[in-house]
Amino acid sequence: MSKWTEFRDAIEADISSMSISETAKQELTKNLVDNVMPAVDAWVDKLAGGLIEEAKAETGWNKIRDGIVLPYALRALVYLGRQVLEKTLENTVKA
Repeated sequence: MSKWTEFRDAIEADISSMSISETAKQELTKNLVDNVMPAVDAWVDKLAGGLIEEAKAETGWNKIRDGIVLPYALRALVYLGRQVLEKTLENTVKA
């Protein structure tokens, strides 16, 4: 075998034998909820606000898309993501 194959196989063996503790998973989830989600919320609010402003100059479907569909779809996705993370955190803490 070549040195590259041996190196690759060693890395694959190390990765496949790794396990992540439940505490680490909970900490990661908590950090996502506490630190990342507020930044995502702010970004989506800014993006949705910009879309709504641009919709004022649009007509027809583009006005509906930019003024209603996209802003609410973005906010709904962020809301669902936050709910999933919070429920996951809740359920793992209880268990």
